This record gives sequence, C-alpha cells and structure tokens, in this order.
Amino acid sequence: MFFSDSLVNHGTGKYIVCDIGIQTEIGKIASLLDNTKNCKTPLQKNLDTLSGQLSLLILIICFFVLILQLFVARKIF
Repeated sequence: MFFSDSLVNHGTGKYIVCDIGIQTEIGKIASLLDNTKNCKTPLQKNLDTLSGQLSLLILIICFFVLILQLFVARKIF
C-alpha cells in the first residue's frame, strides 16, 4: 500500500485508488490537526506578560518625560 506522497524511483507497478480526499490517511491527519485547539506555550505566555510589563513601563517613562518637559519649559519662559 502506498500513500499519496509516496515516491517511486524505479520500476513498474499497478495501483488502485481506494480513497480520496479526507478519507485518505493524510486526510485523516489533516482533520485531526484542524480539530486541535491552539494552546499557548509557556514561552508565549511569558512573552505576553513581558510585553505587557514593557508597555506599561514605556508609558510611565513617557509620562514622566512629558511632566519634566512641561516643568523645564515653564522655567525658561
């Protein structure tokens, strides 16, 4: 028995098509992959947490720089 992605380099033979599409072994594997839910890995969860923390830190720094700039601008004028 051969599957649809099998390669024959040399020789002759006959074949009979038993199943097509989703009924083949490769089709069954594809349907199993479609039915699985996408779970995040621990690394992805950690990166999501890190990106949230970095975003918050950047916003705080931007606000702090804005306040400092406003105070410096008032002292000059």
